Amino acid sequence: MTTSNIPLTTEGAALREQLRDARAQEDLLSHAFDGSRKIHVAGIGQAISAAYEQLRNAAANTEEHLLLQQAIRRFLKRNISFFSKNPPKALAEELIVELTQAGYLQNDTIAVDKIRLIDTAIAKSFAGFLTLRAAGVAQERAINWTLDILCVELEGLHNAERSRQDVFIHFAYRHFKELFAEDAKKESFDHYDASLYIATHRALLRSDVANVRRDMLQLYRLTIASVPEYIEANQRIDKLYTNETTNRLTRAVSKYGAPFRVMRSMLADGIAFEDLMLDREKFLSAFSAQVEVEHKRTADKLNRGVIKSIIFLFITKVIIGLAIEVPYDIFLTGTVVWLPLAVNILFPPVYMALLRMSLKMPGRPNYVAIRDYVDGILYETQNAKWHITPLKRVESSMPLTILYGLMFVVSFGAVVAVLSLLHFNFVQGVIFF
Repeated sequence: MTTSNIPLTTEGAALREQLRDARAQEDLLSHAFDGSRKIHVAGIGQAISAAYEQLRNAAANTEEHLLLQQAIRRFLKRNISFFSKNPPKALAEELIVELTQAGYLQNDTIAVDKIRLIDTAIAKSFAGFLTLRAAGVAQERAINWTLDILCVELEGLHNAERSRQDVFIHFAYRHFKELFAEDAKKESFDHYDASLYIATHRALLRSDVANVRRDMLQLYRLTIASVPEYIEANQRIDKLYTNETTNRLTRAVSKYGAPFRVMRSMLADGIAFEDLMLDREKFLSAFSAQVEVEHKRTADKLNRGVIKSIIFLFITKVIIGLAIEVPYDIFLTGTVVWLPLAVNILFPPVYMALLRMSLKMPGRPNYVAIRDYVDGILYETQNAKWHITPLKRVESSMPLTILYGLMFVVSFGAVVAVLSLLHFNFVQGVIFF
C-alpha cells in the first residue's frame, strides 16, 4: 500500500464527512444573498473611526477574531435600553454603517436583505431578556446572557466558516476526551465533560464566555422557551468557564493543541481540507506548508501587537507626563525634571520592544512532532501516536509561595533603589510602576 492510499482512521473519516456537510451548508448560505442589493456606506469619517478603533483595540488587548463581536456588543449596549420594556427601534442599518466605517466590515459587501434578519434577531433577544427578568434573573446577569448570544449570532452572519468551526471543535473535544480518559476516571467533578469541552474552546479557539455559551446552549438544544432549564444551564456555564478543573484542562489542551491549531488555520484559510484528506501525502504536504504560514503569521501578529502597544503606551505616557508629572515638578522644584520624565515616557515602549526581540519561533523538532501527531490522529499509520504525561492538580506549596514572595520583594526593592539613584520623587515613581 502506498502512503497515498493509507486509509483514514475512524475519527478522520468522520471528520471528513462532517466537514463536507458543513461546507455544503455554508455554500448555500453564502449564495443566499447573491442577488440582493448591497449596502453602501459613505466614507465620511471612516479614517477617523478606524483609527479610533485601532487605538481602542490596542488598549483592550482583545483577541483579533473577537474584535467584530466586541464592536457589535458595544453598539448594542449603547443603543438598547434594557431598563425599558419597550422593544428597541430598528438598529440593523445603523449597526452596519458603524461597523463599516470602523473597518470591521468591507463596504458594498453586506446584503440589504440581512437588515431584516438582524432586526428580527435583536427584537427576539430583547423579548428573551424580558422573560429572564420576569423569571427573577438579576438585571446585569440577564443583560450579559442576552448580549452574549445575540452578539455571537450577529457576528455569525458575517462569518462564513461557523459550521466548519463547530465541526472542528467537536472533533478536537472527542480526541482530548480519549486522550485524558484516565484523568476523567480519577476526577470526581460532576461536570468534567462540560469542563473539557469549554477548555477545548478556550485553548484552541481562544473563545470568550459568549462563544462558549452560544455553542453549549446549541449543544444542549436549549432556548428561552424552556425558562428554568435555560437559566440553570447559563448559571452552570458561568461557573464552569473559570473553575479550577476547566483552567487545569485548558492548560492541558493547550499543551497538546499545536496540531489542532494548524488544522484550524487550514479550515479558516478556505483550504479544501476534506478533499486533501483522501491523499495522505498531499494532506501532510499542505499541513507542513501551513505550519510555515502560521510561523510567519505569528511573527507578524506579534510585531503588529508590539507596534500597537508601543504607540498606545507612548501616547498614554506623554499624556500622563504632561497632565501630572510636569505640573508636579514645576510645583515642587520650579522646573521640569527631565530624566525621570524621559524614563517614564520611553521605558515602557522600549521594554515592550525588547520583550519581542527575545521571542523565537519553534524549531524543526517541534515541526516534526506536530506533523507526526496529526498523522497519527487522521491516518492508520505505524507512526507513534500521542504520549501524554498524566494530568496532575497543581497544589499550592508554602515554601514556593514564600520564595516567590521573597523574589518579588527583592526585585521590587531593586527597582525602587535604581529609581532612587535617578532622583525619582514619589509621584514619578508611582507613574513609573
